[in-house]
Amino acid sequence: RWGDAPVHSLGVAMFLNKNEVHWFEDIGYFHGPLWNCPKGRANDKCWCPEEESIETKNKGWSCTLNFMDLPDPKA
Repeated sequence: RWGDAPVHSLGVAMFLNKNEVHWFEDIGYFHGPLWNCPKGRANDKCWCPEEESIETKNKGWSCTLNFMDLPDPKA
């Protein structure tokens, strides 16, 4: 499905280096029917079933884990 989020993701991937992107892991996001739960203590402050999170349930739909595995660019 094409909306603004995939277009923004493609723009970031094409024009920014990994070290220019900040992943806010303490912020959850919901855009039905998918969501991403905050990590760590932040998840204790809201209702977010991690087992239903896109990173857990629909691993093929989220590229976040692939992004985190990328090597840091050489300085």
